[in-house]
Amino acid sequence: MTTRSEDTALYRLYDAEGRLLYLGIAAVPKQRWKLHSDRQPWWHLVARKTVEWHPDRATAKAAEARLTTEEQPLYNRFKVKQGEAIRYDNTNDLRRVTEWLGRRVEEIESTSRIWTGDVAEACNVSRVTAASAMHRFAEEDGRLEFVLHGRFVVRPERRQAA
Repeated sequence: MTTRSEDTALYRLYDAEGRLLYLGIAAVPKQRWKLHSDRQPWWHLVARKTVEWHPDRATAKAAEARLTTEEQPLYNRFKVKQGEAIRYDNTNDLRRVTEWLGRRVEEIESTSRIWTGDVAEACNVSRVTAASAMHRFAEEDGRLEFVLHGRFVVRPERRQAA
């Protein structure tokens, strides 16, 4: 078994009030952050990032384990000694997206594409939350149709029906 002996970053993600949301390691932090932005419902809360470099992955991993216990980031899976990490409750975020879609769908031209990233930005939520709300809206309301990853269109035949 070979071991990686490359520089590895230990990064911290903070919200606007300075609370530590997440602590992790990565060889290329920007790539890891892109994954977080696609998958984590709390991503839109990130206001500040810090990075400290370690000489290898093993050193960074040891620091991550120690600091996760010491600093107790809100959304790390392994943060709590007994039990699980706090899960971000995106109920209000989902509601905000659904309400925004309900208001905006009539203003959007039929067959126009609606991107999850644009909706996430407009509603100040994560892309994963926007996508989840948009899928639910498409199923329940019927005025949107899922096309492809991250893309929806306004269904012309259902536009005025709902």
